[in-house]
Amino acid sequence: WSVAAGVVRVLYDAELHQERIDYCERLLRDEQDMPTTLRLLLMNQLAGAYKWLGDQQRAREIYLEALALAEAAQAAGSPAGLSVLLVNLANSCAWTGHFD
Repeated sequence: WSVAAGVVRVLYDAELHQERIDYCERLLRDEQDMPTTLRLLLMNQLAGAYKWLGDQQRAREIYLEALALAEAAQAAGSPAGLSVLLVNLANSCAWTGHFD
């Protein structure tokens, strides 16, 4: 799984946002047994890629899905990376004017 996280980081650094979307969506769809922390990382990266391509609405939707998963994981006693998601969601809401 560390390779998957590394690939996503390389795609981010290279500004290959569509490739990052394709990679993250494929893994999220095909790999149902991945650890929750990796699923959250991929969802965060996926939302970020949509954001960089200008689809703020889709990014916000993914951030909200990831937040729900992170909150459920945290409630079950699993580390969730909640703070990173909250910062990214707050930024997304600010960019799209969703202040509620």
